[in-house]
Amino acid sequence: MSSHPVADASPAAAAGSIEGDIDGHGERSVGQIREEFGSTVAELKQKYGTLLEQRDRRIQDLAAKLAQGPPEEPKRRVLIVDDAASTGEIVNHYLEGHPVEVVHIAAAQAPDALGSHEFDAIMIEAACVIGPGVSGLALCRQLCESGDRKNVVAMSSRPGDTVKTCVEEAGAMFLRKPFGRAQLVGLMRGALRKEKR
Repeated sequence: MSSHPVADASPAAAAGSIEGDIDGHGERSVGQIREEFGSTVAELKQKYGTLLEQRDRRIQDLAAKLAQGPPEEPKRRVLIVDDAASTGEIVNHYLEGHPVEVVHIAAAQAPDALGSHEFDAIMIEAACVIGPGVSGLALCRQLCESGDRKNVVAMSSRPGDTVKTCVEEAGAMFLRKPFGRAQLVGLMRGALRKEKR
């Protein structure tokens, strides 16, 4: 009967073997954790650094915009059709400081001006003569009926409500002469707001 070597099964030997396995596995696990933790920290630092850079750029952009002030509002063009030069001067004076460009022409120049330029609002003297058989009031009616320009203002110094009624029936707004600054500014705001829509 042959004899086989018997492994040392003593408690001390078993304990040493187990401790060795634990120590070996333990060291590898800790190393892996350290490596993963280190790479995670590096990634977080990189992401955090990127966020800080983005924040700084946004702050710089905002500071630059604030330094420039609010954007300038584009000027709206207002055409004045009246043979009286004083009308254009008064309108220009009253609308000074507002984002409005006032263009004043004589009545006979209205057809050419309206055919070659765009305006945001048109103010016409109702009694002026645009051409043979065409008054300022008739031009207001034509512009309103065309559908392209609803922001038409007819001006008149005639007493009574006859002209006012005709202007409003034509679809235009009415402004009685002489007019004040507040009256003109309020009416032009309504005309330009109407044109925007």
